[in-house]
Amino acid sequence: MKKILIIALLSFVVSFGASAQNMSTIMYNVAIPMGDLKDYISPVSARGVSYDYQFFMTDNFALGGGIGWQVFYEDIGFFESTDGTATISGYQYRYLNSYPAHITGTYFLDNGGTLIPYAGLGIGVIHNRRETDFGIFAIQDNAWHFSFRPEVGLMFDVNYRFAMKVNTRYVQGFNTKDLNGQNYLALGLGFVFRN
Repeated sequence: MKKILIIALLSFVVSFGASAQNMSTIMYNVAIPMGDLKDYISPVSARGVSYDYQFFMTDNFALGGGIGWQVFYEDIGFFESTDGTATISGYQYRYLNSYPAHITGTYFLDNGGTLIPYAGLGIGVIHNRRETDFGIFAIQDNAWHFSFRPEVGLMFDVNYRFAMKVNTRYVQGFNTKDLNGQNYLALGLGFVFRN
């Protein structure tokens, strides 16, 4: 599945990137865990970045792709667990590294002004690496999830080559046999570079 998505994304870029206007976006993301992820790690993550590349098929519609990295972390503190006559204790730390990769379609509302609202949808995969450190022990789960990523945002044109962007993305990874679906809401601020 991931190979097919990468090949499709590269095909889009090669086929249309040379002849159409394109733009690259670098975003800083703050993410709010939701669902099963919130049950595992509850604090908001301020450690996220993403990169998107898009090329315009029409004046208002762009195809492209995006990748990212979001790190969630929680210090549970001293923890003790008893099972029958056995008791283990120690400090527990929880981590989740999330690496989303999506093919995207985005519609930009052409209002003739410098503020341009937009909405988009991404379909792809997320690789999640979840780890629990407990004393000298570590338990790690790795999983590839099918994923979708709806997004709404606002782009502020500075000039023809440069813009700023704010957005909200809901990143949904679906259940796998190795790990339940992990989802979060990401709030982003970034820079757009046009060619």
